[in-house]
Amino acid sequence: MNIEGTNARIRRMSIDISDPTFKLWMRINLAKHMLSMERASELKPMQISPIQATTLIAIKAAQNPVNMAQLSYWLGCSPPTTTRLLDRMEKANLLERKRDGKNRKEVYVYLTDKGESVIEKVVHSQAIRDAFQVLDSDEQAQLLTSLGKVLRHIYSSNFSTLPKTR
Repeated sequence: MNIEGTNARIRRMSIDISDPTFKLWMRINLAKHMLSMERASELKPMQISPIQATTLIAIKAAQNPVNMAQLSYWLGCSPPTTTRLLDRMEKANLLERKRDGKNRKEVYVYLTDKGESVIEKVVHSQAIRDAFQVLDSDEQAQLLTSLGKVLRHIYSSNFSTLPKTR
């Protein structure tokens, strides 16, 4: 589906698409959806989903290990959702969970050797590179800065649906 088709469907729903904030939201949402579909197709041979790839990257970025609360926060998922995700990933031998020796309530997540090898393939995504090649380096930096501002605002505004960290 193209952007014009999406705009036509929105007009039929009698939604005011002239509002710049709404247009921005729709473009971000559509770009995320289309990138996710392309990313899922790209990851299929590795037998992992986009959220599993994101999880591996988050654990690696935390420089191993990361606790469950932090991971839920970074993924924007509730702790129960994160637990189910990690159950599947642990079963696939991509990661392992260990309880803290001092605080048994604290669970840490580590990448396994298999998880480390998969992440090397995951971070070299052609789909993502292809999508952003239309932006020069200055435009990419500006987009990164702008989205970072929005995310910081969302997290600092205590939106009620965000997972909480301890």
